[in-house]
Amino acid sequence: LSIIHAYSAWDIHTDASAGPIVAVLDRGTSHPDLDANIVSGWTCENGACVVGGGFIDNPNAPITPTLSHGVLVAGPLAAVGNNGIGIAGTNWQARIMPFRIAGSGDAAYTSNAIAAFEKILELRGAGSPIEITANSWGTTETCASQLLKDAMDAAGTLNVCSAGNEIMNTDITGHCPASFDSARII
Repeated sequence: LSIIHAYSAWDIHTDASAGPIVAVLDRGTSHPDLDANIVSGWTCENGACVVGGGFIDNPNAPITPTLSHGVLVAGPLAAVGNNGIGIAGTNWQARIMPFRIAGSGDAAYTSNAIAAFEKILELRGAGSPIEITANSWGTTETCASQLLKDAMDAAGTLNVCSAGNEIMNTDITGHCPASFDSARII
């Protein structure tokens, strides 16, 4: 937060508008520091937030919400500030729409990610202002999934993707979905 000068910015302005909705595709984001910024109409329980059904093969998979990778991804985006809980996100009033595509282990399922992007497309078609997706997941194996690439492209969102935790040249060894050749993926 100090690198992006968030503290000095917050001295000037903390009442930013809610702005666009960010869909967070991960393990769930149920946490007291995030709950106020989850888009209304979503049911959240034990770290899984869903509307019209989940995107995980085992919706009862145990999750420790405060340790969930989804919380670690969504916190810097949208954690409520100045409340004495956890950290402060860059936008204290950002709205997040969590999609649980992974269980309690490390695996995020490509089929669940595809279903999430299809749901995002459906919601956007119904007028939901989802403009950005946060995707802190992927492997070299997902690069073979044309269905995932097509679903991401069709969603019409800006897809912010992790390039992985390994030290490698992703131009040589792709890490997808970040390595998909798409104008909307950065």
